[in-house]
Amino acid sequence: MNWLLVIVGWLFGLVIAQAQSLVSFDNQAKTNRFDTGDELSKLVNTLITPAQTDLEKARALFVWVASNVHYDDSNIKPYRFGYAVKSIDTVSAATNVLRNKRGVCTDYSLLLYQLLKSAGLSVRIITGYAKGQPDQAGTPIRSINHQWNMVFLDHRWQPLDATWASTNNGTRPLNMYYFLTPPAQFRADHFSTDPAELGSEQSTTKAEFDALPRVYNSYFTLGFGPDFPRQGLYQINKKIQLSVENCADMEFAVLAHRYGQPKNERPIYYRAFRQKTGYSLTMQVFRDGVYSVHVLSRPKGDPGDYQLILTFTVISGTKS
Repeated sequence: MNWLLVIVGWLFGLVIAQAQSLVSFDNQAKTNRFDTGDELSKLVNTLITPAQTDLEKARALFVWVASNVHYDDSNIKPYRFGYAVKSIDTVSAATNVLRNKRGVCTDYSLLLYQLLKSAGLSVRIITGYAKGQPDQAGTPIRSINHQWNMVFLDHRWQPLDATWASTNNGTRPLNMYYFLTPPAQFRADHFSTDPAELGSEQSTTKAEFDALPRVYNSYFTLGFGPDFPRQGLYQINKKIQLSVENCADMEFAVLAHRYGQPKNERPIYYRAFRQKTGYSLTMQVFRDGVYSVHVLSRPKGDPGDYQLILTFTVISGTKS
């Protein structure tokens, strides 16, 4: 028994040490402002020098891009979504992003592509669709609207989205959920134009992706899943019901507003029933109309803020 306690204690200490090491590693990468010009190779060499593995190289470069490039759509142009399919000078284009340290998803993905490639890693730029807005819940996304990356690590292609991880010039926390996100979870809000790019596991069609609710990364980080609701649009007669999986004790809140009018958001009546593997939620929308309904959650007894986990589009007033 004493030996078992020693082994458990050693393993726990190892996990803590690794976590502390990653925090230190990330801090070094994000705080390196790299003010020595616009040379990609110098930036790569500076960031990956402390790295001992390909994983650490990828992490350092991802953290730097997400922490130091400011999202700016003031100069967005339609042709920019051609990065993944047109033959361009990726070095010159990435150098321009590095010099300006601002851009949109195509710029984040292009810069990260060139940095990872320069570090000797296999990487791709992926073009596709993303559910980034609440009003995209259960509704078709008419045109390609996003770009991200895939990197080959641990014998498989894994997704990276530096745009959605971005601190936006320090105005929000770095979101490391979008570094090597589990593919099944990544597909809750990303859909590649080439299914092979997300691996053979992708079986979702574009129509099925359009039908999904807006699934936020906090759905998974709070322990919901592994599956998630597949219906994002409800036509109801006042009442909506859904089930979510989570074995932990959770609290919920539900807010709603008229579709496209988020400033008029209000709490709505709901009840949460504990089930064997999760919760059954019953919500009521008393007035007819089209609404965005937001489900929030947090661990039971946690004094912190509720986190947004799901958004649905609800048409109330029709027979279900």
